[in-house]
Amino acid sequence: MKKIILLVIASLFLSSFLYSQVKVNFSLTNGVMDTVGIFKFDLVATVPAGQLWRVGSSNIRIDFYTVPALQLTVRPDNSTNGGVRGVNTNLNNNANYDWMTTTSINGGTAISLNIVLKSGATTYRMNPGTYTIGRVRWNVIGWNCTYDTIRHSGTGLSVVYDSLTLLTNAQWGVVNPPPCTLVELKEISGNIPTEYKLYENYPNPFNPSTTIKFDLPRESLVKITIYDIIGREVEVLVNESKEPGRYEILWDASKYSSGAYMYKIEAKDFTDVKKMILVK
Repeated sequence: MKKIILLVIASLFLSSFLYSQVKVNFSLTNGVMDTVGIFKFDLVATVPAGQLWRVGSSNIRIDFYTVPALQLTVRPDNSTNGGVRGVNTNLNNNANYDWMTTTSINGGTAISLNIVLKSGATTYRMNPGTYTIGRVRWNVIGWNCTYDTIRHSGTGLSVVYDSLTLLTNAQWGVVNPPPCTLVELKEISGNIPTEYKLYENYPNPFNPSTTIKFDLPRESLVKITIYDIIGREVEVLVNESKEPGRYEILWDASKYSSGAYMYKIEAKDFTDVKKMILVK
């Protein structure tokens, strides 16, 4: 009898210990233009070694804001526009789950990705590994930096279930993206320039963001790089092929210290470097 009691106690202790561990971590990755005028992040779930997430009904809620302000609006996705179907076929094509959706919440200042397990249905089990769950999307009004945070504390935090058990925020975690995900390199003129040109940034001096403008007279692989005053690479803002036109892009330097910086353009045989001052 004592052995049975000890086994029960040990089993309860082990169960309690296992459930005190983080079962799943969420992150936002691959922040890019999904199609013309639409920006997206992939929502990724990572199950740590030794854990198992039985995917229950969950709402992963993401706060966002932009600099300049109000440059993104939530693009709700559902079965009519296919916005989240097929990203994770194990969930989206699983008859045990309703169609995954995204919805605008908190008056358009946040977005929620919604997973709904049908009543009485068997859960899909995620073993240790990394899984793309779905995508969250926004309509782009203009170029911007977007700042995005998965709600893990405070009021209205995300809701995560392991089967029918609600996980506490100690049992799941988040890895938020770095500040200032650049949403769009904005073409500001349809007129084709006659020559390559890199303009003075504005404002200058600046705090914490400034706009860099340049002209491309023909299709070019263009690279815009930020350097500190001693020539160390700080950040690459653009590295892609663009059609002829006049473009501008925002650099948010909120994570950098005050001082002089340089920005350099490389496009075909054209290069130019200009100086700017960050004052905090």
